Amino acid sequence: MDNAVQVLLVTVVVYLATLALTILILRIGIRLGIVGKDVHKSWNSYAVRIGGLSLIIAPLIALIIKPSIVTLTLLLVSILAMVIGLIDDLRTLPAVRKVLLSITPGVIHMILGLYEPRLFIPFLGDIGARILYIFLIPLAYAVALNAANMMDTHNGLLAGSILVSLAVLSPLLILRSPDHEVMLFILSAIEASIAAFLILNIYPARVFVGNAGSFIIGSWIAFIGIYGRSEFLVVMALFPMIINGFSIITSIGGLKEKSLIKTRPVSVENGVIRANPDPKAPITIAHIAASSRSGVREVELVIGVWILFYIASTIAVALFSIAS
Repeated sequence: MDNAVQVLLVTVVVYLATLALTILILRIGIRLGIVGKDVHKSWNSYAVRIGGLSLIIAPLIALIIKPSIVTLTLLLVSILAMVIGLIDDLRTLPAVRKVLLSITPGVIHMILGLYEPRLFIPFLGDIGARILYIFLIPLAYAVALNAANMMDTHNGLLAGSILVSLAVLSPLLILRSPDHEVMLFILSAIEASIAAFLILNIYPARVFVGNAGSFIIGSWIAFIGIYGRSEFLVVMALFPMIINGFSIITSIGGLKEKSLIKTRPVSVENGVIRANPDPKAPITIAHIAASSRSGVREVELVIGVWILFYIASTIAVALFSIAS
């Protein structure tokens, strides 16, 4: 089968399969009562908490259509990330334990050897870092999984931001990867899956990404950056997400489970989101975006963050292109 036809096939199949699975999870979740209240709505709005489970279809179909050690590794790290997140969805894990568990997908990636132990730094070139990668890969997964998890605060915010960034980064990620064809398949599957999932996740959401879904997305971020030899590119493009996670941790005084954070970063009144002036409130992207006196509506906030990720990703690509 022609390569272009295969790419089109994986894109269409993943899109339709993700949409169908998301709808199925929506119905099952409602029936089983696995729902959560959307606290950013001015009315009583609820959504299924584990909708992001449907995203696992992307690496599965990529492996079926394009079987290789690369797509197998992607599926393994995605499944492990999903399981950790699902456990946290159904039985809340202590924050430190969750962070430690989020290292394990990186250990799988490292054992299977899908990385080049040379770190490319813009304007400095490749730097040999064989020993460093033993620590860097598990750490990269831990950071990516938890940063994605902390970014998932509003309808479509996490999934849409990552989709925007990947759309901008894709040409360079494909160009820098060891196997251009496999990376093209992986990115096509991931982007198709997120796009389909967003149909039920954008405002007003009927399904949340959940910890399982955000951990899957985080594992994709780490995998693509490491396998694609584009660690710095991904960090630069997703800098808003990293800053969001860092500011939350520093503003609440360390790693804490959500249930232990008593002060919310924002308040909602008649559909308008405003930053919580309480000095104990976590500092998040939403908190910053809603800091004006007039506040901001959820759709405006989410679209504004998507634009921020587009700008950051465009700048990252431009700098990398100049420095390469």
